[in-house]
Amino acid sequence: MIHIADLLGGSLGARYEIAVHDLRREEDSVVHVVNGHVTQRQVGQGIRDLLGVLNAPEFENGALLNYQAPASSQDRTIRASTQVYFDESDQPVLALCMNVDVTDLIHARDTLSSLAFPDAGGGMRQLVPGGGARDIGAVLDMMIDEAIEATGNPVEAMTKTDKQAVVRMLDLRGAFHVRHAHTHVAKALRISKESVFRYLQQVKGDPPEAL
Repeated sequence: MIHIADLLGGSLGARYEIAVHDLRREEDSVVHVVNGHVTQRQVGQGIRDLLGVLNAPEFENGALLNYQAPASSQDRTIRASTQVYFDESDQPVLALCMNVDVTDLIHARDTLSSLAFPDAGGGMRQLVPGGGARDIGAVLDMMIDEAIEATGNPVEAMTKTDKQAVVRMLDLRGAFHVRHAHTHVAKALRISKESVFRYLQQVKGDPPEAL
């Protein structure tokens, strides 16, 4: 597994941190690190959230993919994936963890978006000929997709705070003036329509810092 970590880290580059964990040693499970500068990982540290990984609804076939991990500083965004290996007694004994610093990619995306859509909302004003529901729905779906992408997380890895941030962004862009917008947003975020209404009330009543 150490050889695999060296191969991945060397091939993918300096933004990819690869850590090998011996899970039989809870307090100092990290036995090998490549590109540890990404999250300041060091040999001799413990695994950060094994129970969180194992209990995540998306944990499947021993792996949890593309979730947000703790960063070395608050202004960095880290995308993580973890593969866990089990012994004959179904006890976790080994983990291979990959952390990717996607901060600059997010900044580049936002910069390109601001150049393409320079108005304050990050989107372009749309005139829908004839007011066709199909065209309006396409514009709404595009706005929802952009708001989800802005969180830096796929829907399956989003927290409640991420989903509130999506609702806030859509509200600022006037998305909820479109009929049935709450239904579209609920389906995209995989939550109930009642949750969308509740989040909308919260983001309208609370400052951004409260989310």
